[in-house]
Amino acid sequence: MTGTGLASAAFAATIELARSRHLNVWEPWLPAEVVPPGASLLRLLHLGVEVPAGAVDPAQAELIVQLGLGRRESDRLVAASWAVTAFRGVLAAGHREYGSGTGDIHIGEDSLRFASAVLAAAPRGRVLDIGCGSGLASMAAARTAHQVHGLDVLPAAVEAFRISAALNSGVADCRAEVGDFLDLDRGDGYDAVVANLPGVPVPDGVPYPTAGDGGPDGLRLIRALWRWYATMSTADSLVMRFQCPGGPRTPIAVTELAGLMPPGCDILVVTDSAVPMLVRNAITAARASTLDGQRDAEEITEELQRRCAERGWTHYHCSTLRIRRNGSGIRAHVPAPDLIDARQSYRGTGRSLPVEELALKVGAELRRMPDEFWSVAGLSAIQDASAHLERIYYDLGQGATERQIASSLSDAGKPLDQAAAVLAVSAITRAMVRMSLLIPVVGVNAPAAEGRSGMRSA
Repeated sequence: MTGTGLASAAFAATIELARSRHLNVWEPWLPAEVVPPGASLLRLLHLGVEVPAGAVDPAQAELIVQLGLGRRESDRLVAASWAVTAFRGVLAAGHREYGSGTGDIHIGEDSLRFASAVLAAAPRGRVLDIGCGSGLASMAAARTAHQVHGLDVLPAAVEAFRISAALNSGVADCRAEVGDFLDLDRGDGYDAVVANLPGVPVPDGVPYPTAGDGGPDGLRLIRALWRWYATMSTADSLVMRFQCPGGPRTPIAVTELAGLMPPGCDILVVTDSAVPMLVRNAITAARASTLDGQRDAEEITEELQRRCAERGWTHYHCSTLRIRRNGSGIRAHVPAPDLIDARQSYRGTGRSLPVEELALKVGAELRRMPDEFWSVAGLSAIQDASAHLERIYYDLGQGATERQIASSLSDAGKPLDQAAAVLAVSAITRAMVRMSLLIPVVGVNAPAAEGRSGMRSA
């Protein structure tokens, strides 16, 4: 039996419908309150809630047990550690409660963004997915490719890939194995490469889960992949997601890319978000503190902030990269459309604050917020800040920066609270600017000019 059993139950469609009504349209794991009580299959596989065996079609129940997604206990079906989600009709297995072990297979907002990029690229022929993880991107590639080969250093990823491939009917020949792309032979025979490798900047001496550790600048594996693609691979195209630090407008990787790739390559980098390094560092410190027996999250955040300041890194960029080997040498970078710069100053226009209209505008801003906003419970921070809208409006109009206001609204000893406040105040400020309540002051606390990258800005 194939994934048709789940598809016929409208499993993917139900998830997509619920997600479309959610503020975070890139959230892979829906909250329990949006899942209908009668959706037994969804409750079992997506939420991990046991259900009566009689509530699930017998053929579907057999598939669930065969794939290791659940087990029978008397008259109940009990979920396994794997959970299933969907994106644009593609099903994938991962761990909903990511972070409970080093072998956990993560599916997050960035996973969905990457799958979207792969679907848009529509790779053909033989495709290699490096760091395949859950297999979500591989299954997306299988929509147009005739063969997909997944590669990951984690054995759990190969198991997740196997389940995901079985859940998706009518896709290409898909297989995965444990391995390192650096061990592949020159002239690999692939037509396209897709990759989503860890890119969290983690300095030496700071403990962090291997699956996310990108080294001191976040580019350790990413840089190795680019060199491999430029010198060893014969694939015509590369599609990947990557994250790295940089200035307000340009990630540091853009400069490296221009020098690493052969002259005839077309390179397009589209940055969809750029958040202050404090936000990324607070998230990193929260995870690192659980592995560090001596320092708390505040101390680790201070160290990370100091190291970023020493290197001139102000922002953390999340980007999609597309490379075509046999192109015309076009190099372009599209900066993040909504830069979050907590150092920016404003002046007020003297208008009274229309609170109800502002609330609607802030709600619209939430769908533009970066993935980090949801990681740090930004919605709660928005709700807390909303009690101080008049004060925020007045202080911004008098020249206070977003960072200064965020500091006054959060606990200095809780980095995640500070990060959430920075993003919440940013959303409120952008809504005020769009309503012409505030005007950015040019030249005051403005971002410093960045060096030339070798790519033109689109």
